[in-house]
Amino acid sequence: MEYLYQAIVGQKKEYLWLILIGITGFFGGFILASLVLLLAMHFQSGNDRFRLLLFLLIFWMSDQVSQQFAYWKILRFVILGIFFVSLFRKHLIFISPTNRLLVLSVYSCVLALLYSPVFFDSFLRGLGYWLVGLVVFVEIGGWYRNDRWRIIDAILLFGHLFFGFGILVKIFGFSFFNVEMAGRFSGLMGNPNGLGLLSVMLLPLLDYFITVVNDDKPYVRALRLLQVLILISVVLSGSRSALACIFIYVMLSWGLKNSLRMILTGGITFLLFYFFNSFNWTEILNTYGLTEYARVDSLETASGRSEVWKIVWTEIQKSPWIGKGMLYDIHFIGEYRRTLTGVVARHWSGVWNSYLSMLMDVGFIGLGLYLWFIFKCFLRSANKRLALAFLCATLFLGITESWMAASMNAFTPMFFLYWAIQGADRERQEEEDLNERSGKSPISV
Repeated sequence: MEYLYQAIVGQKKEYLWLILIGITGFFGGFILASLVLLLAMHFQSGNDRFRLLLFLLIFWMSDQVSQQFAYWKILRFVILGIFFVSLFRKHLIFISPTNRLLVLSVYSCVLALLYSPVFFDSFLRGLGYWLVGLVVFVEIGGWYRNDRWRIIDAILLFGHLFFGFGILVKIFGFSFFNVEMAGRFSGLMGNPNGLGLLSVMLLPLLDYFITVVNDDKPYVRALRLLQVLILISVVLSGSRSALACIFIYVMLSWGLKNSLRMILTGGITFLLFYFFNSFNWTEILNTYGLTEYARVDSLETASGRSEVWKIVWTEIQKSPWIGKGMLYDIHFIGEYRRTLTGVVARHWSGVWNSYLSMLMDVGFIGLGLYLWFIFKCFLRSANKRLALAFLCATLFLGITESWMAASMNAFTPMFFLYWAIQGADRERQEEEDLNERSGKSPISV
């Protein structure tokens, strides 16, 4: 706790600016908030920690469904524009690995121009992959390479405040901020599934930071505490997908450490499948009063998602290779929903599967480009064991959530950030190895 107190004292000016942006946006809308944001960027110029905090705040809050917080969605474009101008002046806008994202973005924008019924929005979403990747890999990744402790500090403290405040509101029931949606805990995200998605992206990053700080006990304790807050938030949210993905990550990150653990992990997985198939879990959950929490009645259809997937797959087959532009999945479901009569179930508000959404939007070609980019990021990671566990968990998450098909949500930047930080440490390791070899080589005269 002493470490967190010192961190708050050291970053209080940055947080005062963040609070001011939030208040002006809430009462004055996005125009006033944008003006304050520009002022903050001016007075905090050169403060990379503040810029990272601002980036995280804007993107994490942009998933809010409440109209009172709609200004955060618009502020995403403002902050990306500021970063882009900064990178353009430094001649850093065509840097690998963002060039691979640029290929995906160009391809998406061409599809938007040729086929999309929502051209402008489709164009922006396609372009967003490159812009977000540019900011995360080049700008934030560069900050981390220069001073990783400041970046870890910023993410750590912001995570404590974001998740901790949400839990405190839940416990004490402050009326000025609603942290529940449809009876489920949603935290400051305003969306229980969104909270689960963010948790799956952030928890493995903290795990990686623990390997970076090594034996620095105050850092390790603070990182573990934040992981506990995240787990509490996920449990309260009732996000089954997030719980499953975190379980996958924990099992793989532990099991891949050595051969013995791999065997034990395989055995545990086999036993779990056996028990799940052998017992009537509906009755067991009912016995312990967990039927409503687990939403047992919707497990078989994945909360109605399987109905949507059948209709979507039929539509995909009309243009499986190239798709019809970003956001076509949302457009198609919206049009199909209008054909339904009576009370329309919530699951008809989206596709709920990243792979089906990407196939509708950019086809097998676009999905292949995105997966190739992810694979190259994995190859450049510093810790392959943790990277593989993270990759499996997030790819599994794509089965029930369409997070991959949105470039400017709260999750894609965090997904990119994980790879940017692992890649930056890989570069640092290679530089250290090169310097060590150079130091041992004979000096020519």
